[in-house]
Amino acid sequence: MKVAEYSRYVKLTPIELTAETVMFKDYTYNAQFLWGDKYDDILIDENTFLEIIERVHKRKVYYHIFHNVDGLSIIKETALHCFWILKLQPYFWKSRMKETNYELNAKMALIFLQQGVNSYAFENDKKANFTAEILQDLYYSFRYNDLSKEAIIDIAKYLIIN
Repeated sequence: MKVAEYSRYVKLTPIELTAETVMFKDYTYNAQFLWGDKYDDILIDENTFLEIIERVHKRKVYYHIFHNVDGLSIIKETALHCFWILKLQPYFWKSRMKETNYELNAKMALIFLQQGVNSYAFENDKKANFTAEILQDLYYSFRYNDLSKEAIIDIAKYLIIN
């Protein structure tokens, strides 16, 4: 039986979808500072974007049904978004640039991870452990390694220090 077939599964309402969209776009807003003027050349495939939001929502339902957990922590939700950005590659360049789209998506996933971990750390009076070496290793892993959802969740958890 698929998650969508469970009686407790309900597709996102337009209001919920808007709220999720705002959070997603807020997290990736910092990309403007990384690329500067080139940020205007970055586009997102809207259908893929909505698919990512729906897949994260389905994972929330999964945790509710099979683990009796209501909602996800910021860390888990952020990690799931990163996983789906890496898997579905929603970002692309409007005009052909030096970077390939998979490099762009790896960077966007890394920015998303930083935002989520920093947000969680701030809300819980903790610190995020993002050194230059860690960021470089994460970027390499996002580009070349096959990371599972659970692996990215664990990575995000271990980036939080007291």
